[in-house]
Formats: sequence, structure tokens, C-alpha cells
Amino acid sequence: MQIVQRVALGSMSLSHFFGSTNAQATTVKPVAYQVQKPPLDTDWTYRLGTNPWPEHPRPQLHREHWLNLNGIWTYDRAGVTDNPLEPPQAEALSREVMIPSCVESGLSGIQDLDATAMWFVRHFKVPDIWKKRKVLLHFEAVDYEATVFMNNVKVGHNVGGYFRFTVDITRNVLWGQDNKFLWDVHQAIDQMNQTYEIKADLESYNYRASVLFRELTEQVERYACSGGVWTQTADVEGEVNGLYTYDRRVLRPNVDQWKRDIDGLYKAAQKRGGFRG
Repeated sequence: MQIVQRVALGSMSLSHFFGSTNAQATTVKPVAYQVQKPPLDTDWTYRLGTNPWPEHPRPQLHREHWLNLNGIWTYDRAGVTDNPLEPPQAEALSREVMIPSCVESGLSGIQDLDATAMWFVRHFKVPDIWKKRKVLLHFEAVDYEATVFMNNVKVGHNVGGYFRFTVDITRNVLWGQDNKFLWDVHQAIDQMNQTYEIKADLESYNYRASVLFRELTEQVERYACSGGVWTQTADVEGEVNGLYTYDRRVLRPNVDQWKRDIDGLYKAAQKRGGFRG
């Protein structure tokens, strides 16, 4: 989803807040973001700051009207059995997290190695001058399954942690007001003994996570999957309203030019002095 920023999410624990939208609204002041000490750190680990990637993630697609959502979000771990279609109160999430990042990392501010389900929330305003435009939310990647809500309305769902996706949130935006962007992330690969599908364009591959783990743990004491939301950036942009067309050209090498019996290749090499017939 293309929001004005690429986002990475993390997770923590307040499972009882995530069961139902009818739950009592409880305001929690989230624990302020702070880099956690990882097993291996450097002098640069603690100098990242809270504005990790302010540039547009795809310069060739840069538009004049866009917002970058990278930075500090609010996060909490969710129960595996919680309903992903019933988002919690945003005020109930209890930790600040750096986006983009993965929640297992110290830079995320969370460093939780066992989270498989989590919620992330971010508040932002959409300028009034965007009213005649489509508002798109862009995600570079979310690992592994994401359900997206805008102002408590489900607007998107994506499965697969390797590809970017976009959600049109035009109908759900409050112009010039505070908007609540919240998403549920489920990292299924951390649940062993299940077979999961990895989608790759038109092809898909199935593998058993336990086999993958068994092979890896022969060489390392512990291998932790990168769960939660990990992305490069999340951003929101205002796009001209309407349809557009474009031409896409794919260059295909001429294989015939590279056959070993093509005289031109040898003649060119002889001229450069790199071939002796």
C-alpha cells in the first residue's frame, strides 16, 4: 500500500484489548521509543534517530503531493486467536515502534522474538487540497499477512511478504482532520508444522516451515524468523482522479547475435586484439 511512507511494524502484549470493537476504550500512554540493545551492536546502532527514511522510496514514481509515514508508530502484540476484523482502540496500544523495521530487531524499539500477531497504528492528516484527487496508501512490503483499516473501516488485505501493494483510501479519508490508519499483521511462518504458500507473481511454492527450521538449526543455535510488519516504507499520495494509460517496453536480447558461429563476434574480438584465430 502506498501511504506517504514505507512502514515496518512491531508487536507487544495487550491481548485483551484486541478481542472486540465493543471493548471498553482504555487510554494507555505508550512506552516511548528507545533502541533496544541487540546481541551485536555498533556505535551506529544508537544514532539512527526517528526519521529513518525521509526520501521517496521510488524516485521514478515521485509525485508532488505525497506524505511520508515512516517514523514512530504505536504497536502492541495481539493474541493469535483475536479476530483480525475487529480492530482494537488505537489508544490501547502500549509501545512505540520504528517504521520501517522488523519487531525482532533492536532498532524497532521492540525486540520481540516470539510475536506472530500484532497491531500497528498511525495518525495523519490529509490536506484539503487533495479532495479532487485519489488518495493511495502504498506498502513496499509487509511480512506476512496484513489487514488494513482506515478510520475503523477495512480497506485492504494482502498475503505475501515480498511484494508491494497499494490501497485506495479515498472514500475513507477525513479531509483536513485526524485519520487513524491501523493494520493487523500475522506472521504465520513462526507457527511450525504448517505448510505455507509463497506467492511469486504467477507462480507459487509450498514448503514446510519445520523442515526449513530443522535444516537451519543444524548450523545455528537459534534461527528467528523476521515477523511482524517489516517494510521499506509506507506513504500516502494524492493522485490525479481518473484513468491513465501507459506503455511498457521490455527489451529482449537477440539470441541469434550470440551464437558461437557468428563471424562478427570473432572479427570484433580480433580488432581489439583479444582473440587469436
